[in-house]
Amino acid sequence: MIPPTDSAAGAISRRLVAVAPYIGGTELGQPSSERDQGAGALFAKLIMCCAWKGRAAVWLLLYALSGALPTTDEVQTAHRILDLERGVHAEIDLLEIARDMLRRGDLAADLQVIANTVLVSLDAVDRPVAWHELGKVLPHWIQGRVATPLTWTTDTAALRVATSTGASSAHDSVRRTRSSAPTRPETVILVAPWNSTLVMPDSPPDGSVAPLVALTRYSGNRLVIVGHDTAPVFDTHRQAPADVAAFARYLEVVKYASTVATVDASAHVAYSGFAAALTSQGLSGPAVVDVPAPSNENASTHAWNRYADDLWEVVMRGAAS
Repeated sequence: MIPPTDSAAGAISRRLVAVAPYIGGTELGQPSSERDQGAGALFAKLIMCCAWKGRAAVWLLLYALSGALPTTDEVQTAHRILDLERGVHAEIDLLEIARDMLRRGDLAADLQVIANTVLVSLDAVDRPVAWHELGKVLPHWIQGRVATPLTWTTDTAALRVATSTGASSAHDSVRRTRSSAPTRPETVILVAPWNSTLVMPDSPPDGSVAPLVALTRYSGNRLVIVGHDTAPVFDTHRQAPADVAAFARYLEVVKYASTVATVDASAHVAYSGFAAALTSQGLSGPAVVDVPAPSNENASTHAWNRYADDLWEVVMRGAAS
């Protein structure tokens, strides 16, 4: 089902080994475990574990098989298969799902599981004001706490660690990361968040919405969003149709977020109203917390550091939920 090239087979094997302790327990991470019998034996063991561990394990296994973050439909389909089938039939059907995912995945990439931490999606920033806020906040977080900056792969199929943050702005960091993509390292290392909190400073790249929804719903990770204005969907007559459609798709991610930290009073009212309306869909919606950002981008370093501290407190509250 999966192209049997040496590089692809080796990468799949390494990705399965990387996720094994998180799906099957620490015994599958030991050198003497069943993984030494080959990727096939390890895959069979992981499927057995996924059958009783639930959707988070299924989400991680699909990511390891394909090198692409799965969508909601893919996780749900795989979970139904494991409810109904065992043994070779389940293996074949899961490989069929992974084969379809390969159209957007990186089959030769390695995978690193980053567990029990905070990750910040640098690509989830569209507007200059959000770039400015992130540029003020992120260095404070990196220097004083454990926060890992992430960026999407060029096809928005997966996440990887941002190659640089340094002392420059977050925007410069992502620009360097993107510009270096054509000359990327021989082995790409993707990131699988596990039992972690992903922070999005703004609406994400449009192509990442479907995998983000699945990540938020099924992976066991938590999503904290910095909520700016909601004009693209609540003030449609002044917005381009493409922006309205993209923001409406983004709201599907907001539905399943743990927390939205709004930057001002108007954003707080808008997101609170959206969260309250979700009860009609049987959803609890995110907690909406007012975390006012400095209104003046030239505010003092002290003011921005205080905002960073307040935002971090909200992130940690979401991590504990």
